[in-house]
Amino acid sequence: MSEPCSRLDSRSTIVTGAASGIGRAIADRFASEGASVTIADIDETNGRAVAEAFRRDGHDAHFQHTDVTDQSDVRELIRSTVDRQGGLDVFVNNAGGHFGGDKLHTVSLEDFQRNIELNLRGTFLCSQEALPYMIENGGGAFVHIASVAGQYGCWAPAYSAAKGGVIALSRLIATQYGTHGIRSNAVCPGIVETDGKRESMSERGGDSLRDEWLARFPLGRLGRPGDVAAAAAFLASDDASFVSGTELVVDGASTAGFDHDIEQLAFDIEAVPTRPGSSYSSTD
Repeated sequence: MSEPCSRLDSRSTIVTGAASGIGRAIADRFASEGASVTIADIDETNGRAVAEAFRRDGHDAHFQHTDVTDQSDVRELIRSTVDRQGGLDVFVNNAGGHFGGDKLHTVSLEDFQRNIELNLRGTFLCSQEALPYMIENGGGAFVHIASVAGQYGCWAPAYSAAKGGVIALSRLIATQYGTHGIRSNAVCPGIVETDGKRESMSERGGDSLRDEWLARFPLGRLGRPGDVAAAAAFLASDDASFVSGTELVVDGASTAGFDHDIEQLAFDIEAVPTRPGSSYSSTD
């Protein structure tokens, strides 16, 4: 990856769920590109450590303990950020998580509600509370971290339903508030190898499960937190000034076609293409 530029100089930014994983990578990328970053998380220990590390590197970073499902917490997060940084330009709705079973018949009502509360209610509250401040500031950008699970019929049903709601909400914000200078987009990651994902894979099947997942990624690797961070930074920057109301899929082409085991059998996808005018070594 090339060195980050300074596309986000002096942008007042909030990243929720930024104490670890994808959220931390996003906050790191934004700070490296010049943004003033508020790290919002319920994890006080790691959140403060991240902010401190950013400041040691010369970045403008602050931590705010925030439960994104609590309206008063969200209001205080935004108010204090605006007071400290003079406005609000970018809001990254990253806080989320998956709870409960992977099949519809195994999901309890309580787990379904937990998925909706954190992933969808949290995004709704943060977006609703941030909008007036961003509009007063002349406009701004929302980046919502959704998932390919919200686009396709795959993985955990309650989580998928919540992330599908995040995608719909992102589009609605774009259409209803575009005339006020608001852009809203979603990033839809596939499997991203965070510490939490590695632990989950280890519990479910270890290296064999990881190898099975890898076989479904045409690029030959799982996603990294930095891949999502780079996409989020693009969507928040002026490079994406005419990009709004859409989803940027970051999944290594894993959802671009059929199951790749079937593709391998039917189309010999391992065959290496040659230059025009020469013949293929593989048979039709």
